[in-house]
Amino acid sequence: MEPTWTITPKTAVRGLVSYEHRDFQTSNEVPGVRDRIDKITTFGVWFDWQFFRNGGLSLGYETEKRDSTRQLEEYDYGLFQAQVRIGL
Repeated sequence: MEPTWTITPKTAVRGLVSYEHRDFQTSNEVPGVRDRIDKITTFGVWFDWQFFRNGGLSLGYETEKRDSTRQLEEYDYGLFQAQVRIGL
């Protein structure tokens, strides 16, 4: 769910905050393979502008961080996004 704040009838700001705790459990039958736990945190914010009835512009930024108990399974990323929508 993304909460949205309407600034004017044609502009809005949307936000996103998310946290996931993923617990990957393995069977003990495979030697050397252990359980994995990932913690994923996501934040994002977007600005939407509807410049006419069937068209709009959306600008946003999102960042995500994953911490893991396994090596080489961690990452950080950031995303800038610009989207133009035109409907017929």
